Amino acid sequence: MLPKTHLWTSFLLMLIIWPFFGFWSLWVFLGGVFVDVDHYIKYISKENSWNLNNAYYFFKEKIDNDLIKEVYIFHTLETLIVLVFLSFYHFSFFIILSGWILHMILDIIHDSNSGKIRFGKRIIFSDLIILKLFKKR
Repeated sequence: MLPKTHLWTSFLLMLIIWPFFGFWSLWVFLGGVFVDVDHYIKYISKENSWNLNNAYYFFKEKIDNDLIKEVYIFHTLETLIVLVFLSFYHFSFFIILSGWILHMILDIIHDSNSGKIRFGKRIIFSDLIILKLFKKR
């Protein structure tokens, strides 16, 4: 899914929760938009380039099975577990978690509608880092 979609939906979520949480609502952007920094990190490691514009087009145009099978660290079930536990520690993590959940729902819907993966498989099975580590052995 394109970053602008995550930006606008995170902004909308921020506006919805603003009356209840005020400035805390700004944390939604961390979970809703900046979670995609893992794509940029993957681009840097694959292409040895720091060009953000090229990274954007790399993922926009070059969608193939190899990229889909890759693990993006902030798009994993482990990240969800960490955010849930941190939410009990500080309220800001709860707001970040809200943005992250919105982000993942949009990614899952987008991926299932585009035929890339079966609905729900992304977060439940394919992106478990711990399973990837055991599969390599």
